[in-house]
Amino acid sequence: MAGVMDYVYKIEGRLSYGRRFLSLFFFTLSFFLVIYGFTVPYIFENYDSRAYHPIAGFFVATIPFYAGFVLGTQIDVLVNVSKKHIVIHKSVAGVVFKRSIIKYERLEYVSVLRSYTKHHEGRLFYDDHKYLNLFEIRKEWKALSRVNEISNALSIPVHNAIIEEYWKNKKAPYVSPENREISAYFSEGKRPFWQNALALFLFGAALMGVFFLIDLWVRQDFQFEKGLPLLGYIVLMLTALAATLFLVRDYLFDFKNGQYRRIYRMGPLEYGHWMLIRNYEYVSVYKTKDEMYRIRFGYNRDKSFKLGKYGDYETALKMGKRLALKFNVDLIDETAPSGPRSIKNEDIDLLSS
Repeated sequence: MAGVMDYVYKIEGRLSYGRRFLSLFFFTLSFFLVIYGFTVPYIFENYDSRAYHPIAGFFVATIPFYAGFVLGTQIDVLVNVSKKHIVIHKSVAGVVFKRSIIKYERLEYVSVLRSYTKHHEGRLFYDDHKYLNLFEIRKEWKALSRVNEISNALSIPVHNAIIEEYWKNKKAPYVSPENREISAYFSEGKRPFWQNALALFLFGAALMGVFFLIDLWVRQDFQFEKGLPLLGYIVLMLTALAATLFLVRDYLFDFKNGQYRRIYRMGPLEYGHWMLIRNYEYVSVYKTKDEMYRIRFGYNRDKSFKLGKYGDYETALKMGKRLALKFNVDLIDETAPSGPRSIKNEDIDLLSS
């Protein structure tokens, strides 16, 4: 009977119509590539089995199939507050292909992260800033509505902030995991699905180029020998461009040890090390030449971070106030017509502008 009393909250993943359309398109494309590959010998009279094998269509079809699979994956999260575990269902077209369970000690907060591509990603944080991706929505009001709903249902606070590095800093000394204290976590969020789709296409094109080079080498076909360096250069450029489209930066702050970690994420891969950061000085709001508002965080005298752009003054000022309170520094408003005005940390009021 104890299981009947368990409180389970379901966070349903909702795919946009654009992702559904692209997923269906790539699945259909892969299907036709397989059919075409096996019907080539019957369509063309001058078919040469030495130059082409029907199985090639199957291998080529794996690229759009994988793209459709990634774009069409829906993630549903069930949080069992009573048993303190999270169940994650991953499915495509209603068919669950992976089920995993995560046990946690405590839920910390839920967050909406706005990337520079203006998409809003919802994340659930637990056990010292571990997190789960919950959703990705373009419209801000929809993302805020969903994250507030999750916050009320799970009785946890909402925390939002996005940060981007401006100047580099010196490497920090080693701190053992037991002495490490994660004070804040900021992220650029995730790349929009169209960039992921384009990156997958470029990776696929680069992979086909590599296969073509290997095929020429195996068959000792040197009639394109002069064009091989150019093809190799194109493969490298496609790979570099695809990696750039995949790349996302996250930041961890350790106020106790005066350090932060810049993390480069590319899919499941990540890299980053801890850097020194001391003397938190100020948070400022200023206006750019393109009539946008930006936030700057100053530290270490001549070091600073620049933050994401905002289309209106009120939103930028509110985010500046939140960050100033988080870092316990004063806020400088550089947009005032009479000149920069400083707001002491203890005088910052989130309810007024």
